Amino acid sequence: MSQVIYEVPTKVLRHLMPHEVAVFAVKRHPIILARYVAELVLALALAIWLSLSLSRGSLLAIWILWLIVVGRCLLYFWSWTANYFIVSSQRMILASGVTTLRVASVPLVKVADMRVERSIPGRIFGYGEFRFESVSGDHTFSRIRHIPAPDELYLGLMELIFPDPDA
Repeated sequence: MSQVIYEVPTKVLRHLMPHEVAVFAVKRHPIILARYVAELVLALALAIWLSLSLSRGSLLAIWILWLIVVGRCLLYFWSWTANYFIVSSQRMILASGVTTLRVASVPLVKVADMRVERSIPGRIFGYGEFRFESVSGDHTFSRIRHIPAPDELYLGLMELIFPDPDA
């Protein structure tokens, strides 16, 4: 199941120059949310256990604390929905942030080397990490973690960065 977005969302297009064409855009792999979902489930189990074990007077405090955990999980989910790694015909763009939008970009012509790394969990769940080296030594972003379908994206990026000279 590929999570590469070829139909680039409108909110992503605002980061492109008029002469650029979006090649693809991806959100980070949903595995980054697993920790917060696990915390939510554990907090729910703890809240239920404490509700059954403690006096009625502490019920309100227990469930308020659980709602704080729910809010934290929702905040991370909201943040995940707003983060994109975009590759255009001319540059790579990392757009992130919910309240403060941060946009970093590197022109494709400045990328000297690119590696993809996949840990064992990454191979199992289908994500990887991109590492970039720039010709100018610029480290605007040198590492992007939790990229879905990394092999497919790597090959697509290689075609853009190092085009076939015979074509």
